Amino acid sequence: MADKATTTAETQTAHHGGSSGMPQLDPSSFASQIFWLVITFAVLYGFLVRHILPRIQSVIDDRQAKISADLAAAEKAKEEAASAKDVFEKEISTARSKAFLLIQDAQSEIDAMFVKSNHKLEQKLAKELLDAEAAMSAQTQKTARDMQPVIEDVSTMIVEMLTRKKPTSGSVSKAVTQAMKG
Repeated sequence: MADKATTTAETQTAHHGGSSGMPQLDPSSFASQIFWLVITFAVLYGFLVRHILPRIQSVIDDRQAKISADLAAAEKAKEEAASAKDVFEKEISTARSKAFLLIQDAQSEIDAMFVKSNHKLEQKLAKELLDAEAAMSAQTQKTARDMQPVIEDVSTMIVEMLTRKKPTSGSVSKAVTQAMKG
């Protein structure tokens, strides 16, 4: 068996030109290596072109279509947002105008109510003032009437003390009445 192993090694050495290196680097086998390289490359290239590259291209196309659709949707959403913003701003403007008009109307109503209330209050106060003046005048006249006999008696005493004569009751009463009338 040892003979058999030796002969196989000798055969390989003789077959490879006496060199015991890598068979790929043997210049005598370059032509067959290039032939099989071209065949392998052509088969691999054909497989890639027919099966792998179309799948890759379809994935790229699908992604590009999705990106385009997303960009279109984003642009549409942007336009809708701008439109909604315009509508919102118009609504806000309208609401502010209505609120301003409502405030003006309310202010006008309040002013009118204030003027009306103030006028009623002035009328009431004027009436109460007239009533109070009339009551005071009536009270003053009543008090004067009630005090007239006392005033006449006091006046009679004063005149009598000053002149040492007793005046007539008619002249004292006449003088007191004229003095009270003013």
